[in-house]
Amino acid sequence: MARDGSWTTEMDNQPSEPASDTGDLGDITRSRKAGDCELEAVVHDLRDRMMRLEQHVIKTEKVKLLIFCHDLKFLLV
Repeated sequence: MARDGSWTTEMDNQPSEPASDTGDLGDITRSRKAGDCELEAVVHDLRDRMMRLEQHVIKTEKVKLLIFCHDLKFLLV
C-alpha cells in the first residue's frame, strides 16, 4: 500500500508498458496488408509476362507452320 494509504496511488506509480509494445497488432496488420498488395502486384506482373510470352510462342509457332507449309508446297510440286 502507498504511504498515504491509497492503493490507487501505488498503481499510478507503476511504470507503464513500453511504447514499442503498444500498437504492435496494428503494425502487423498494416504490414501484412502492404505485403498482400505487393504480392498482388507481383502476381499481376507475372500473369502479364506469361500472357505476352504465350502470345510470342503462338506467333512463333504460326510462323514455323507457315514456313513448313510453304516448304511442303515446294516439295510437292
